[in-house]
Amino acid sequence: MASSTRPLLHDNRVLASSFVLALLVYLVMIFGPLAWLEAIAGVAPFDMRPGGYSLVEARALLAALGVDGRRLYLTTQIPLDMVYPGLLGLSLFIALTRLATGFRGRLGAVLRLLRWTAVLAAVADYAENLMITVMLISASPPDGGTVALASAASTAKAGLTTLAATAVLVGAAVHAVRRLAAKPT
Repeated sequence: MASSTRPLLHDNRVLASSFVLALLVYLVMIFGPLAWLEAIAGVAPFDMRPGGYSLVEARALLAALGVDGRRLYLTTQIPLDMVYPGLLGLSLFIALTRLATGFRGRLGAVLRLLRWTAVLAAVADYAENLMITVMLISASPPDGGTVALASAASTAKAGLTTLAATAVLVGAAVHAVRRLAAKPT
């Protein structure tokens, strides 16, 4: 009964479940629709361009996808990518929250601040999905503003996710080193 009173962010099952589910959805996307879309278009889909893309590149990708590729993107990739950012964001947020509670001072404060990058990464991913959807359903080629917003969201998602994941890895490494140093020999 004690485990039911534990705060959500300190429940190992929530962290493990959100991480494992995020990983499973990611693997399904990578080996499923994202691979199929790349095979159709001959280039990486929007979701797999961490450095963003230009108006020319976006229009070329949309033309290469054709009607069937656009349908696949809309009906398979986008629905999966509506689940993934929340799961990944939750697991990174919980991991950083838990790591932050183990540190006092500056490192704890930095980790508490960096946990919000996980939330911002998820928001950027959802914005990317929205802008990709707009481009996919449009009957006409996208304009420069739409592509610029989509590209900025893609770049923000990649950068913020990398920052949050790096913070988890660094925090976990520091925690592990401190635990090993504190062990009696």
